[in-house]
Amino acid sequence: MKEVIPSIGRLLTTTALLLSLNTATRAQSLPSDLVPIAASDIPRSACTYYSIQKFSSWPPTPFNWLSDSNVQLYVSPSLGTNAIFVADLDIDYAQHAAQAQVLRLAAAAANDAPPMPDGDGWSGGTNGTPQPLDDPPPAYPTNTTLKWSAGVYSAMAPDGTFYSDPGALWATNPGLIPSDNTNVNALWDNRLWWEEPVYDWWSGVASEPVVATDGTIIVALETGYDTTLLVGFNPTNGGIVWTLDDPAGARGGSSGELALDSNGNICVADPQSVFSFASGAGSLNWFFDYPTSNPSVASNSSWGFTYAGPVVGADGTVYVNSDLGQLFALNGTNGSLKWVSLLPSGQTNGLLYGCSPAIGYGGILYFGAANYFFGVNPTNGSYLWTFRPSHPDEMFAYSPVVGGDGTVYVHTWSPGTNRLYALNPATGVARWTNVLRATTLVVGEAPRVWSKGTLALAADGEIYVGDIDNTVYSFAPNGSRNWTYVPGGGVYYAFLNSLLIAPDGTLFVGDGESGGSALTGPAPLACAPWPEYRKNNRRTAAVAPPTIGAHLDSPAMTTSGFQFTVTAATNSTECICASRNLVTWTNLGQVVLTNGPANFVDTGASNYQYRFYRSLPQ
Repeated sequence: MKEVIPSIGRLLTTTALLLSLNTATRAQSLPSDLVPIAASDIPRSACTYYSIQKFSSWPPTPFNWLSDSNVQLYVSPSLGTNAIFVADLDIDYAQHAAQAQVLRLAAAAANDAPPMPDGDGWSGGTNGTPQPLDDPPPAYPTNTTLKWSAGVYSAMAPDGTFYSDPGALWATNPGLIPSDNTNVNALWDNRLWWEEPVYDWWSGVASEPVVATDGTIIVALETGYDTTLLVGFNPTNGGIVWTLDDPAGARGGSSGELALDSNGNICVADPQSVFSFASGAGSLNWFFDYPTSNPSVASNSSWGFTYAGPVVGADGTVYVNSDLGQLFALNGTNGSLKWVSLLPSGQTNGLLYGCSPAIGYGGILYFGAANYFFGVNPTNGSYLWTFRPSHPDEMFAYSPVVGGDGTVYVHTWSPGTNRLYALNPATGVARWTNVLRATTLVVGEAPRVWSKGTLALAADGEIYVGDIDNTVYSFAPNGSRNWTYVPGGGVYYAFLNSLLIAPDGTLFVGDGESGGSALTGPAPLACAPWPEYRKNNRRTAAVAPPTIGAHLDSPAMTTSGFQFTVTAATNSTECICASRNLVTWTNLGQVVLTNGPANFVDTGASNYQYRFYRSLPQ
């Protein structure tokens, strides 16, 4: 038996699925025993033909079939062979409706008018009354509560295991923690200084843990006199699986971050060079030395790539921020220099206190240094725009995030007042600004806050910020404040960083003083190009190439909801999102493709007349 579901099509221009629920709901009235039948087997007389695409009630309106060659015919044994159901393979009504709606949305956007559904299968509301495409804004929480203590730098695997470094690398499964237990019993605890003779007591984890597709936990080390640069840990027991030495010898290891591309290649930097290693404990792919002789590059014997946080674009290009405020684009295959961003006029000695970049729609890069923040053309490194805060002592020391509508959120540090900016991605103009705190800080604080991430975006639109005043903030998309939370311990200058949003909405906040917190939250990670530090919970800092993008197919209405099949690379994690207007997207959950394609069910589909679906690799 072949199940027939009408009026569900793929919107090819946006690699999304469209569900027209007015029609799909009626599809449940079709006979459940439809089976294919050949035209030669149809009785020659007394047959009634019903168009599967065009029916509007039960029984469906009779249909005059003109023996089109590109149709699929079905018969229902329970109704008899005289009722023939015709699926016209040349007509995809949902596809036509989707394309028409895209044109309407574009026209509405041009006129700055709210789009409304009408015609082409899009009639909505009771008695045909049109309904707005946007869902009503969510009711944001006004407070949060502590669930349990977390760690400092963190990552989360697709199976929900949480990895962190509170002075030692450890793992736990939050699902196994009682709701009243504020202390986590780690699954394993691998303290690096116990691993003699590989490490000495000077060694420590410098980077966020990164979760590879095979589950290996990779960290970069900041070492004293040891040559070890990277370590891979077994996710089950914490044992060391492999180590990789710095090809240049003992340079102090890495004080920055690492990136993991879709092929498993690891990009990391020491103070003077950027390296690419093959998957796992593989060989060196290439290296790139800081080009002190390049006239376009700021040169200083004390700075290079010490705090670099490489990121990888969809085409494999590796983008690396320097300690002196420039962005380098390196060929992902051989490490050759594609371009380097030029320093602003009058800043030939470079810009300190920079951050690692984020990648937005179209591959545009966003990063800052000192009191400059840039939108960068990924093709040639030119500045699309430059944003300067009104207060010259503000520094862009924290990595930005990019929302589902493209908005760039960036958090500044200063000796006086920290701020949160929401920037237009096309122009760099501030949509709104929010003051986080105002106080007098000591200059010695600055190195502690350099180059980490303090922002995360939730699927309900909440913007989470962890500030140096030991406060976590939640803001609505318009910049209004939802709540603030001060973790226990009351350390005023605690640096809250490494925010991570779990699939159940739990917000993890790293804290260099008290060990961090796991806070309640209503929504998972946003469906966006770069919604948190290092892009995703695995902390890979890499955009998946379009060649391994997910494919959504086999739509069907089930008793649980609207179901479709997600096909993508093995062991990849896909974020499934839905929208009613192709602008605002809601994160419905994640699918982990451990054993090939997997089904996803939207249990809330019956609340909507139609929905678009898309998948974003995480």
